[in-house]
Amino acid sequence: MAGVRWICVLALAMMTALPAIGQTPPADASKPASTGTTETASGPRWVLDQPVHEFGNAWAGMVLTYPFVIRNVGNEPLIIHEAKPKCACSIAEDYTREIPPGGEGRIPFTLNTAGKHGPVSETISVRTNDKTQPWLTLEMRGHVKTICRLEVIDDGVARPGTPEFNEIRYADGNFGRIKSDQHLRRVIRMENTSGLDLNLKVIGINQASERFKAELRETKPNQTYELTITGIPPFPDGYTEGKITFTTGLTESPSFTIGAYAYVPPRIEVMPPKMYVDPKYPIQPIRALSVKNNGSKHFELLSISCSNPEFKLKLMPQNPTKPNTREIKVTLPLGQYRPPAYGDVIRIETDDSERPVIDVLVLPEVGAEAAPRPDNQPLLFHPGEMN
Repeated sequence: MAGVRWICVLALAMMTALPAIGQTPPADASKPASTGTTETASGPRWVLDQPVHEFGNAWAGMVLTYPFVIRNVGNEPLIIHEAKPKCACSIAEDYTREIPPGGEGRIPFTLNTAGKHGPVSETISVRTNDKTQPWLTLEMRGHVKTICRLEVIDDGVARPGTPEFNEIRYADGNFGRIKSDQHLRRVIRMENTSGLDLNLKVIGINQASERFKAELRETKPNQTYELTITGIPPFPDGYTEGKITFTTGLTESPSFTIGAYAYVPPRIEVMPPKMYVDPKYPIQPIRALSVKNNGSKHFELLSISCSNPEFKLKLMPQNPTKPNTREIKVTLPLGQYRPPAYGDVIRIETDDSERPVIDVLVLPEVGAEAAPRPDNQPLLFHPGEMN
């Protein structure tokens, strides 16, 4: 569960989701001016017979999908311009873009319940060309059950009772920023919240390297366990991750996973390392890039540029409270901008001999890798504004 929260944080860092200025949906967007009418209205007019889907009870980690049906009772085509989820855990899958008069369309709403527990309500705001009421809201709600309640009870760095420990108390296996030669150790209490007899056993750890180890001890039969995660240096620059998988002995939810993560910041750290502009998610037109010096060797930024001439880049003035960091304001192209599959490129040039050129790709799908760049699309860079 912590692993999913960590991934979400990264995703949001790369692709922050806020409605564009002047396009904030109204609070009562879930109800049309008239619902269920059969009388043909003038212009496009949407009707949503079921704005809320109650999914009942679901185990954390389940991915739920429900196709909301929208009808057009107007006499002109109804256009669905965009569908904006409230958070990255929700997705508006490929939906009907145009609904003819008298027809109906679908917006499949997908909700990932990983990392959630208790009462859950997530929404997607939909913008249409219905002039009487352009916005409507779709909602998925229900109750998410969890296998275990996780709590850190011991850590190799932060001592219990300190503010530092309180910050990681519910961080599970996320060790955050570490040093490459750092030894890691954390003990997590796993308390049964399923209401059934729990029989946890570690299956193994799925990881690219062998940095993480896990040991499970039962402290109260079928109810409470202690998981000890250790991390063995050296850790490479960047992210090291593993997924610890358990069997549960429960028929309804036979497996359970906890993520283990650690991040060694490189000497020159660029955040985010990639940007995503994914039409499945809300798009924020203004982003931020930061370049941080984590070492002792000084370097300067010489230039900033982008392969897309419609991008606007601006190096912001030095923040005196962050002397080792420079920030770049990135303004995306106006309109329904979508990066090509091979990505637009933001280029940062420095006077550092080890990293004279830093490229940040802007890609059209979260988690995607860039496709090969076509021969007829050579890289040409357009300068940004230096301060």
